[in-house]
Amino acid sequence: MLKKLLTGCLTIAMIGAFSASASAEATLTWSGNATATLQQTSDKDGTGDAKVEMDMYATGDLDLTAAVAGDTWTGTAYLDFDFSSKPDPEDQKIVIDDVYVKMSNDTMAISFGEFDPVGVGKGWEYVADIDESYGAGGFGGGDDDVPNEQGWLMLSLTDVGLDLFIGMNQVQKGEADITSTDYDASNDGQVASTAYGVTFDKSFGDLALAVEYVAAGFTRDEENGDHVKEDSKWDGASVSEIALAVQYSLGNMAFVFNYASQNTTYGGDGNEDLKKAWMELVFDMALSDTQGLTAGYGMKTQDQDETNYAGSDLHLSFMLATGGASHYFTYWSSTWKEEDADDADEDSKIGYSMKVSF
Repeated sequence: MLKKLLTGCLTIAMIGAFSASASAEATLTWSGNATATLQQTSDKDGTGDAKVEMDMYATGDLDLTAAVAGDTWTGTAYLDFDFSSKPDPEDQKIVIDDVYVKMSNDTMAISFGEFDPVGVGKGWEYVADIDESYGAGGFGGGDDDVPNEQGWLMLSLTDVGLDLFIGMNQVQKGEADITSTDYDASNDGQVASTAYGVTFDKSFGDLALAVEYVAAGFTRDEENGDHVKEDSKWDGASVSEIALAVQYSLGNMAFVFNYASQNTTYGGDGNEDLKKAWMELVFDMALSDTQGLTAGYGMKTQDQDETNYAGSDLHLSFMLATGGASHYFTYWSSTWKEEDADDADEDSKIGYSMKVSF
């Protein structure tokens, strides 16, 4: 599998790239940021019970690049470290996020390694510069079935704005909540994933347009002792997603529309297909050279086993730059409701973040 090959190949490639100055003149650059956040979270389930928590945590990343320019091609190695001290133990980490190499010229580029090419456009988090997440596609890298951060081989026609990518990996699948009455241990384990996608992203003056299609298939690997059980829902499952992002800039303002639709067909017997859709409208405005305002509204739906869910998200963010730091005051709320339920689940967050980039 591609990811197994990456472990050895990329280690050699990165060592070679970052020590390239011994045999050729290399350009070494680095950048990063650190963000400290104070956040109050309120979670209210459909029964009316609410849980309020106050948390302080820090996140950040460090990006390293090494580029060696030839007569026609330029070789570049990328290494990205991420760290987080968020309250959830699963989010407390220091990890290598991206590690890949790229060969490029004036019209095309070839990238090979572990990164995330899934997603187009800019969402409210990206526009507000709080988190570098995409606007549409991959559902923000959250709870979805489309592979994102893994091994990929990508061909980019940079002058056209077209990316073609393919990935072959072992990926981990399993239920999010093992205490659920619907929990099925046969769905836990690894599956072989073959994924491919295409993205078109181009600006036409003040208008930016991006379209993406991604598909993946999952099969049980009998040679892997940690694989899912036969006839589980991931044995023979497939998923496809289409995403659209449109941005129009008008002076110091920007209007953004993002849309994504994802369909998952599960294997095994008795597993109902899952359909998701998501739409987002974002308004971004620079109030001055040091102040900005972002407002966003999103709608989401989910249909599985003849049960329909619907929800919405509201986001407001104000940014202020002072000296070498950026300050963010953010409010976010979300609702999620089953079609026939009397009450909805309601979550909200209000917080302050200070970000220093270097």
